[in-house]
Order: sequence, then structure tokens, then C-alpha cells
Amino acid sequence: MTLDELDQHLRAQGEVDANIEFIRQTLQAPSEVASLAIDVYQDPVTGATLGVPAGTALAWNDAKGMLEAVAANGVVRMFIGVARAASHAEALRNARAAFIGRLLELADWQVSPESLELRGDGDWASNACFFDGIDVTGQPAQLNVSITVSGPASLCYALYGPRRIEELPAAELVTYLMMQFAVQKLQKLSSLAPN
Repeated sequence: MTLDELDQHLRAQGEVDANIEFIRQTLQAPSEVASLAIDVYQDPVTGATLGVPAGTALAWNDAKGMLEAVAANGVVRMFIGVARAASHAEALRNARAAFIGRLLELADWQVSPESLELRGDGDWASNACFFDGIDVTGQPAQLNVSITVSGPASLCYALYGPRRIEELPAAELVTYLMMQFAVQKLQKLSSLAPN
């Protein structure tokens, strides 16, 4: 799905996405936007829709027990966890403990990502937040976490990178912004989102 298609979909819903506007401003030529796309996947077990910037490798990270996409510079990383539990209550516990718990070691966080509280009603809950910290090299880092739980299924995204994204080279900044778009917007388009 191209970025223009996603932008048109959001605009049809009355929403203008700041990430897309920032991507347009970052690119050297406006025509480059037409070449940007998100590779969209659907998990066959949960029905969750997930995506990463086109051309970004998506691989299983054994150590973390989740999918990971890494930008070319190796600094910007996206983590995706998809799971089905026995119940909604178990999915709520697992999404926070299993997913967030595996990301805590990335930095010394000012406020722990474990503080993210999921909100919703019935069999649906979601929330997202940014967390700032200092990584193992002493550099400022940021984690953008977004979790959706629908019934017994959960879709968890996290984008990890430098706090000062403006210092990234232009190509890496665009990848970061595309990943951020996926973290913040694709869950709304997922089959797990409420109608």
C-alpha cells in the first residue's frame, strides 16, 4: 500500500497525518513520496494487520520473541508482537508483560514503559505512548509503544530510535517516520480495531 493511498484513506476520514506531511518536507523531491509504501501483512492466527516500510526486512528476533524490522543504519528498530491468548484478560496481561517487558533493556527509561495502561471497554482495549531514556551507549533514546487487544488477540508495536530524530540522515529519517506511521496508524486499520 503506497503512502499516498494511506494518506487518501485518512483524508477521506477527515484526518491529516503529521508524519506524512513531515515525510513530504524531508524528501528532496515531492515525487519521491509516490515511491514510498508500506508492506502490509495479516497474521493468519489472530487476523491482525501489520506493516513495515516497503523494502525493510522483517525478521523474527529469537532473543526478544517478536518480529523486528531494522533501518539500514541499525539504530532505528521496530518491534511487532502478535499473539492469541485463552481470554481477553490473559491477552491484556500478556500484551503488557510479555511485549513491554522484553523492551525494557533497550534503555534506562525516565518513566518505565510498563506504566502504559490499556483503556477500552468490553473486549477491546488500546493505548500508545512515547517513553524517553538513555541507551546503553549513553545517548538519548525514545520508544513509541502502541498496543491493541481485541478479545483474546493482541497487536503490539514499538518504535525504538534516537530521541533527536532530526539528527538522522534524510533516508533514515524517512524510514523512521514511515515506521512511526505504522506504529501509530496501522492499528486503526487492523481487523482488530473496533468498528
